[in-house]
Amino acid sequence: MTPFHHRLIRAAALFLSVGMAGCLDYTFETTVHADGTGVRVQRMEFARNDNLKLSADEVRALTLAVPEEGWRTSTRLNKDGDTVWVAELGG
Repeated sequence: MTPFHHRLIRAAALFLSVGMAGCLDYTFETTVHADGTGVRVQRMEFARNDNLKLSADEVRALTLAVPEEGWRTSTRLNKDGDTVWVAELGG
């Protein structure tokens, strides 16, 4: 499967997951240095809610944000006590 297809599948999965469950924040941060080099960081934060309870492994499978593709993942609790799954690529 090509990288384009991976991104397409990931985008479709994310839109479906947002419709079924909690909150999803997807951000891109791009830093360009004076010499033309730069860094791009992609970050996903998925907050579970009572309607859909996914494990971190299930979220990884749904979003294709796996270590084999360079994603770093973690979980944390937000101020409401809900579990937030975080994935970051780049940086």
